[in-house]
Amino acid sequence: MSNWKKNITIEVLGLERDLWDKLDEPEQKTYINAILHYAGFVICAFLGAYTLLYLISSSYLLALIAGTILGLILSSIVRFSLIILRKSIFDVSKSVKRKQVNPLLNNGKQGDKFVAIKPTNTLITTNNSTPIQPTQTTSTTSNRVSTFFKKLSFLKFPTWGGFKITSDSTIPGFAMLIRVVILTNLGLLIVLPLTCLLHFSRVADLNTAKREELKQRFILDARKSLEKKANLFNSNIEEIKTQISKNIGVYQVNGLMKQKQQELAKLNKDLNGFNIENEEDYQKQLKLFNDQIEGKYFLISTFYDAVKFPFFIIVLSGVFYLLFTSHKMLFNIKKSKLFIYPKESTKLYKQIIEKEYNETQAYLKKYLLDKYQYDATPFMENSFWLNPPYCTEKRKFFKKRTAINKQAFLDHFNAPKIPMTIEN
Repeated sequence: MSNWKKNITIEVLGLERDLWDKLDEPEQKTYINAILHYAGFVICAFLGAYTLLYLISSSYLLALIAGTILGLILSSIVRFSLIILRKSIFDVSKSVKRKQVNPLLNNGKQGDKFVAIKPTNTLITTNNSTPIQPTQTTSTTSNRVSTFFKKLSFLKFPTWGGFKITSDSTIPGFAMLIRVVILTNLGLLIVLPLTCLLHFSRVADLNTAKREELKQRFILDARKSLEKKANLFNSNIEEIKTQISKNIGVYQVNGLMKQKQQELAKLNKDLNGFNIENEEDYQKQLKLFNDQIEGKYFLISTFYDAVKFPFFIIVLSGVFYLLFTSHKMLFNIKKSKLFIYPKESTKLYKQIIEKEYNETQAYLKKYLLDKYQYDATPFMENSFWLNPPYCTEKRKFFKKRTAINKQAFLDHFNAPKIPMTIEN
């Protein structure tokens, strides 16, 4: 097996080199195959990032710089997803049930230390020596509700190569949903630009047609605006001509003919000036608009058309195969009982954590004892947590309250008293 493949696998997944040397060849090959699939995805990610940035900016230099950054971001997100897909130090075997810790008498103490005892069933007796079980309406109802939602949420999902969405899965419910949603969005962000890259000539033709369409629309709108303003001048000219033709005698008698002729000449002059001025302004705006859209790509319409391209399904299948197969391989290693790295790495990390914790605890005890003459051993032993330094199991200091009916409460006071010796 090539050394460069081993080195890349160890560096990318953050594996322990000492443990890697102890692995069997099939387990090493599984890790390497997962990295090869990841490498294929990285190549697709960079190609898609370069294409996407070029479609946005229409600049090769900007696409090269920003595309490299985007490709590194996408590949780093997927790499992080692969790295954390391993057995946690908090994972507990399904065959090992968590210990139930009940409160103790004397505020949970026996002597000077807190001690866990086995759970016991407490019966309340009446004066007729008839045991009465305390009612547990609240706890029973909550248990039924939680059981119902577990069945509703997880039992109907299918399995896939040993991967099952269950309540005791390492990536259950919502956490796995978030992972799938993020990876799917990343995949689509790569699939669409890659499809455009494989049909680049068709994409260029579509965007050229889109630019021509926008140009014609701009010309049509500009011409309509100019014609509207010119029609206003023409309507004023026609109105004056109509007034002169209808009232020619009145205007000649009162000397208004010359004034109307001057108004008509001024309108004609303004119309000619308007046409010349606006034609020049129109040509400038048209040139500016052409410069703005020249070589530009319209991303939304391009991606909308890319879904209909022949290679879209092939690219979609290939990218998602590379993306999810690498995750599935690492998940199979994580859940397999034949592969030793998950168990050995967890054991190694626990040893490191516990060593650091014990050294820190010893240092704090010595520091407090030397400087303040305070022995912190009882305080540390009676911690709020049962399993430091992991701190996942809380210590229960008080008995959980249960509801009882009124009769049971009254009968409790009629129960025979047990004589006790009071020490002075």
